[in-house]
Parts: sequence; structure tokens; C-alpha cells
Amino acid sequence: MATEVLTKREAISERASAIAKGFKDVSTATKRVAADSVDALRQTANDFLDEGRTKVRKVGESVQGKVQEQPVTSMLIAAGVGFLVGALFARR
Repeated sequence: MATEVLTKREAISERASAIAKGFKDVSTATKRVAADSVDALRQTANDFLDEGRTKVRKVGESVQGKVQEQPVTSMLIAAGVGFLVGALFARR
């Protein structure tokens, strides 16, 4: 009887060790997948940011070119936009 209890205790101990190892393996894999996902997300965000900066730079250069080509028209447009913004804020 004592040997049976000892054998069952050893079997339970082995199973518990196997379960603990399984949890550790799952935890390690989950951490790795999460880290990889964060890295991929960070790279995608950086790519979008770089693309946005490039587009803003191109628009700025385009606007600057238009202002240099037609300074009077640009001033009139800027004055009109300023008047509209001022009117919107004056109503509040």
C-alpha cells in the first residue's frame, strides 16, 4: 500500500512538472509572438510616418512654388481665409 501511494505521488509530481514546463513554454512563445507583433506594428507606424512626412514636404514645396509664381493671388487667398477664420471665432 505504501509503495502504491509513493508511485502515485511520483506520477502526480511528474505530471505537475510536465504541466509547469508546458505553461513555461506557452508563456515564452506568447512573449515572443507579442514582441514580434509590437516590432511589426512599430515598423508599420514608422513607414506611415515617413510617408506622411514626404507628402507634407511635397505639398509645402508645391504651395511655396505657387506663392512665388503668383504672390498677389496668394496674399488675397490668405486674407480671405484669415477673414473667414476671424468671422468664425468672432461669432462665438
